[in-house]
Amino acid sequence: YQGMVAGRDVRTVLLLPEALSLLVVGELVRPGVPTVSPQETLDLVLDKFARSDVESLPIASDAVDDAHIDGLLTRQAAMRRYQEALEQPG
Repeated sequence: YQGMVAGRDVRTVLLLPEALSLLVVGELVRPGVPTVSPQETLDLVLDKFARSDVESLPIASDAVDDAHIDGLLTRQAAMRRYQEALEQPG
């Protein structure tokens, strides 16, 4: 895992069609985007979203080795789960 390309960055580049043929993906990669693991608590994940300016975070099954990404967790899905937890009785 080297980082993420955020949709907002791609949209910005698409506004400059003359630059598309000169741009390489590596120039858009955000190296500081953290990964999340399936074992992390929702509060830790929401904190990572708060500190990152992205709409999704990569899911790495092994917190020690981020080389293998299993999927993406969207901010919307995390917030939906948070709302569900708030609505649960007890």
